Amino acid sequence: MTRRNHLRLRLTALGCVVLCLCARLQASTELAPGLLYLRPTAQLEALRVPATTPAAVIDLRAITASNVDDALPLLTTLKTGGTAPHPLLLVLITPTTPASLRTRLTHLPRCLTISRSTPDLKTDIAVTTTADEESLALAALAAGTPPAQLLSVAIDKPRYDESVLMREHAGAPVLLPPNAPPAKLDEKLPPPAPTPGADAVLLRAVHIYLGLVALKKI
Repeated sequence: MTRRNHLRLRLTALGCVVLCLCARLQASTELAPGLLYLRPTAQLEALRVPATTPAAVIDLRAITASNVDDALPLLTTLKTGGTAPHPLLLVLITPTTPASLRTRLTHLPRCLTISRSTPDLKTDIAVTTTADEESLALAALAAGTPPAQLLSVAIDKPRYDESVLMREHAGAPVLLPPNAPPAKLDEKLPPPAPTPGADAVLLRAVHIYLGLVALKKI
């Protein structure tokens, strides 16, 4: 094998690896088949909506006046005219989203803005949720929680061993595990740390997309 052929094989193999990595990255940002999730403030997010993407969720809720430049590279790539079909854009905003960005969104075709219901913000779709619930969801996203994990609420139920259930049913005392410290009635346990539930605003965007897919509008 000549040196040139060997180099060509190495470049081909490298290209295959890059394509695989890109495919994994693309799949990791999909909320549903065909629905891309982009958050400009995330370090590893792609800052472009591919032409073949039917719909995209653009999360601008972490954009404020102090970091407004983070959203500009993505928004400038979005086409505002032409005859080519445009993807559906589901843009998540908050009352702190700069007015300049909100004005820019009004010029994008097939763009719907979604936010929590608040009298301080006019939006296309208003979602009933609280500021605290949304803050928990945004903090989880900033900490690296995959957005798909915030589309459902995990219900915490206590787990009971079968033998414990049998003893309770028979009225027998429940035995503590060996070496278990005795419970103190006056001991005050620290309150549990708040955990994020479902991201209601993000969930509404996914529901809108799935509904349009079911109606064959996308």
